[in-house]
Amino acid sequence: MSKVTYSLTPEQQELLDSGLRMLAHMIAETHLRRTVLRTQNESTTRMLEMTNPIKREKIRGSSDEHQSEDNYE
Repeated sequence: MSKVTYSLTPEQQELLDSGLRMLAHMIAETHLRRTVLRTQNESTTRMLEMTNPIKREKIRGSSDEHQSEDNYE
């Protein structure tokens, strides 16, 4: 394959650089927003599991069942 070479005018290069900076900013912002939302969701889920006695019993009961099954075998 041959490599195609071309040159941009300074205005075109400036526009290209500006567009790439905007794209990089949007990607970084989206990544950070998703990271924060994921962290908040995980901590909320853990808090609800710890404070909800019914859910806590279900979790405890299911782990007891697995232990008793292991001991039975």
